[in-house]
Amino acid sequence: MMRVRPYKTRDSKIDGAVITFQDIDELKRSVTESRRYADALIQNAREAILILDSNLRISAVNRAFSKLFEIPGDQLEGRPLHEVAAARWIPQGLRERLQEVLRQGTRLDEVEFEHDFPKLGPRTMLFDVRRIEPSPGQLVIMVSVEDITEYKRHFEALQTHSALLELANDGIFVRTLSGTIQFWNRGAERIYGWRKNEAIGKNVTELLKTVYPIPISKILKQVQKNGYWEGELVHTRKDGQQRTVESRWSIHREGDPPTVLELNTDVTDRKLYEGELRRLSGQLMKVQDEERRRIARDLHDSTGQKLAALKMSIAQGKNTGSRAEQMKLVDEVLQEIRTVAQLLHPPLLEEAGLLSAAKWLVEGFSSRSGIKVSLNVSDGFGRLSGNAELALFRVIQEALNNIHHHSGANTATIEVEHRNSSLILRVSDDGHGMQHPQAQDSSAPILGVGLLGMRERISQLGGELTIKSGETGTTIEAELPLNSDSKE
Repeated sequence: MMRVRPYKTRDSKIDGAVITFQDIDELKRSVTESRRYADALIQNAREAILILDSNLRISAVNRAFSKLFEIPGDQLEGRPLHEVAAARWIPQGLRERLQEVLRQGTRLDEVEFEHDFPKLGPRTMLFDVRRIEPSPGQLVIMVSVEDITEYKRHFEALQTHSALLELANDGIFVRTLSGTIQFWNRGAERIYGWRKNEAIGKNVTELLKTVYPIPISKILKQVQKNGYWEGELVHTRKDGQQRTVESRWSIHREGDPPTVLELNTDVTDRKLYEGELRRLSGQLMKVQDEERRRIARDLHDSTGQKLAALKMSIAQGKNTGSRAEQMKLVDEVLQEIRTVAQLLHPPLLEEAGLLSAAKWLVEGFSSRSGIKVSLNVSDGFGRLSGNAELALFRVIQEALNNIHHHSGANTATIEVEHRNSSLILRVSDDGHGMQHPQAQDSSAPILGVGLLGMRERISQLGGELTIKSGETGTTIEAELPLNSDSKE
């Protein structure tokens, strides 16, 4: 580098020139190499980069920029930005933001612009803008552009899927193969009691104290081999309550590390009901056997003996006294058979209706059990459909049977009344009440077969059966809507 300056004498006259030389070869090489290095970085960057001078004239663009906008770089370099903006590939408002950066020295970080670009169509671009001063007095602007259209679509799709997962009633969470929880939906919060912020980052086995049907290592091997696994797990809630879930695992291999989507359906209540149903089925068969045994015993011990006596009487003679005894035995046998048949299915119910059948049932029950039963029926009570009358009759029959065998009551009351558009049947007693469900033996059902049968009969007709029991007695109330199915 050569510098030339005037040589002045003491009286300020120019008397020649002073020439100095400075070796800047290494500096020039260094600057050139740095520039080449910077150019190489810009050209090979994955992001689209645009360099503007202080007049917003395009100085350079890299290959990624040309490829993104499908414009050769030599068609852009040296052109003012406003000319390029007229070609519609500069989003509205970007030029003003660039001038602001140039004047104030600010920067733009990840500013989104949605724009309908030529050839590309509607796209979402992310812009980063920096003001650079490569040398004193020289200002340039570097603009980097990233097309995030597909990313935004993917992100919005993930948000939609996440929202749908949040709406699911099942417990859904994403975990690594080692068990670290990464996602936890509201269904999981409801089932397990742990909030999302309490669960994420924790080990699922430790958090839920999972009881696996087989070693977890075998489950993970099956998941990695087949891509899925299904089975029952026992989990412990935050409050210490154990829940049984049907668990379905699916592996996502594309992640780093791979993750497992676990979907858990709480089947605790269902399994309890299934167990209850099995116990009730067993008890039902037992009750049926006992009823058959009772009927057989009554027929054998009473009716059979009377028929045997009648046979002997017929064989012994034909006098008038014998005939009178024979007729008496025949009448008793017929009465016993009629009573058994009516208890099984009273014809009076079909012939005269619920009120007459209930009176007959109450009278027979009081005479056999010694329990005083009063029957109160509201005025204007008419006939119902056959199904409704049979259901209400069975409720009365089963309730009286329970009072006789289990309540220790002295009196009982049966009330039938209309309430709005419903018929109310209420059977109450003054006994010691039903045993509390929690005090029952674990092998016994919560409700007996008869009570469940009553509830099911009323439910099938659109009604509801409620049971209230305490130390002063038990009240069973059946409410049946007076619709077309219950009216005759």
